Amino acid sequence: MTNKQIISEIRKGAKEYGLVFKQADTTLNGSYMWQLKDRKTGDLLMDNYRLTSAWSDYCNGYMSSYNKQTGYFEGVR
Repeated sequence: MTNKQIISEIRKGAKEYGLVFKQADTTLNGSYMWQLKDRKTGDLLMDNYRLTSAWSDYCNGYMSSYNKQTGYFEGVR
């Protein structure tokens, strides 16, 4: 998959889980960093998130564990 396809897939899944996946204003070694926000409240959940880490979290189900009511990922407080 290309980075564009990965970003599209993560954004689609994030929207389904009540999250927003967007590009941050920072870079690391020339690569853009990413953010994960709560879609409803706008709270920043993850910052300076690498695309590879975001893809891994999406694929292994971590993003889907987000609880919209509590504003936390399951098992994390």
